[in-house]
Amino acid sequence: MLINKTRPWTLAAAVLLLGPTNAEACLMAPPASPEETAARTREYQSDLWTRSDSIFVARVTRHGTVQMEWGRGLWTELTPVLQLKGERRTARTRIQHTVFTSCGPAPILDALHPAPDEFYIVYSTSAAHEQGSINATLRLQDLVDPLAVTAWSEATASRADQD
Repeated sequence: MLINKTRPWTLAAAVLLLGPTNAEACLMAPPASPEETAARTREYQSDLWTRSDSIFVARVTRHGTVQMEWGRGLWTELTPVLQLKGERRTARTRIQHTVFTSCGPAPILDALHPAPDEFYIVYSTSAAHEQGSINATLRLQDLVDPLAVTAWSEATASRADQD
């Protein structure tokens, strides 16, 4: 009888000890085909365009590290150079990691890992371009959404006409 009484407790302990860990929360899905990846990327960027009130091209002007509760994160200063959607802004914007998750520092923004003087498309839900309003930052060479590519081409041509 002692075995029958201890089995439920043994099973519960095994589930707790062998169950999922925080690190498992970050396991990636199996790789998709190149076609599926391209379609998802287009859909994601199209959704960003729709959800954002302000979209602009920005240049990385400075970046560094920031001390956080659980380690170091990164920060980047972005200077708007070309407005693609919404009211034109010229004020610099600072983005940074603000929290650590089981997957590492967040938010996950491309511009937090810049090369010197690199340019990014910045998607914001607000014309104020504050940290919490930045939905995404994408490297220019990763841009595939037709609306964003057209807006970038038109804004570049318009700027060239003004110069």
